[in-house]
This record gives sequence, structure tokens and C-alpha cells, in this order.
Amino acid sequence: MKLSDLFRRPNGEKEPCLECQTLMLNINYGHNRELMKKCRRLEEYAIFVDTIRKNQAKG
Repeated sequence: MKLSDLFRRPNGEKEPCLECQTLMLNINYGHNRELMKKCRRLEEYAIFVDTIRKNQAKG
């Protein structure tokens, strides 16, 4: 993803002088298992958020 993609450029405007580019990762529980193996806190956070979502769905 590029930050400049979020903004319109009027006709003829040049490319930005500075670009911010990033990689978006899905950290929902069950996704990116290799990343979760490497970062226990991130895995625990994903489990925590998943538990909250399940409990909210139950009411």
C-alpha cells in the first residue's frame, strides 16, 4: 500500500517527492501462523480479540 494512493492528483501533477509504502498483514486469529509463531504477544492478542468477538456474538 502507498500513502499517495489515498489522495487525488490534479491533471499533470508530478509524483510525490516522498512516498510511504507499507505491507498490511492480517493478524486475526487463524491467519499468518508463521508470524504468530514468531511473536507470542501478537498471537495472544489475536486470541484475546477473537474471544471478545465470540462473546459479543453470544450476547
